[in-house]
Amino acid sequence: MIYYKILLKGTETFLKGTPSYYSFKKNGRVFQTLGSLRTFITGAIKNNRTSQQLGNWQIVEYQLAVHAVKDIHEVIKPEKLIELLKK
Repeated sequence: MIYYKILLKGTETFLKGTPSYYSFKKNGRVFQTLGSLRTFITGAIKNNRTSQQLGNWQIVEYQLAVHAVKDIHEVIKPEKLIELLKK
């Protein structure tokens, strides 16, 4: 799967927030589809504050690949798993 983020050009910060109220942080908003990214950008274009800054935005694509598959007992502490199973 491919995911998207909006990067502020020349920095290591990503867009976080909504089309009308946003900021740039080290970790940012992840768009799961190209359609949702386009919808966000369209909404941002309608915002006067954003229209001047669009030239400083870059789209970063991330590809998600399966690294490993683990059973639940390999992730949860044994004590917690026992506690959950007793319920």
